[in-house]
Amino acid sequence: MTALKAFSKADWHFRLLLLRVIILIGFGRLTVLMFPFKRIARWIGEEGKESSSDISEKESERLVRLASAIFAVSKYTSWQSNCFAQALCAHWILKGMKVDHTTYFGVKKEGTLSMKAHAWLRVGQVIITGKKGHKQFTILGRFAFLTNS
Repeated sequence: MTALKAFSKADWHFRLLLLRVIILIGFGRLTVLMFPFKRIARWIGEEGKESSSDISEKESERLVRLASAIFAVSKYTSWQSNCFAQALCAHWILKGMKVDHTTYFGVKKEGTLSMKAHAWLRVGQVIITGKKGHKQFTILGRFAFLTNS
């Protein structure tokens, strides 16, 4: 099924979510290109802290929809919607919803001379972005957005 066909068959709530994700993933990419990591890190949460791993079943369903929207949009953008841009997009949406979450940054060694970086975002037990392969990475930093702090 083409992306346009899938979009036309989706309910209007999901369509609005997709449009929001398209805009925010674009802003995420621009942010990654324009600002140093140190500045971005200050915006995404409290360094070294983690959010709770408890969420309701209803919230879990909403998060799965968000994760699928971000995954779907990132496949079709004309720009590179990498893990960092996806994590920023999810962060902004979740922050607007006042949902506690944690963004992780990690690295893994590839070959003898290179390293690969990765970003992922977690709410409760649900990995919203960057789930594929995230367990292979050594966590270098975690940043929690906590609504009660």
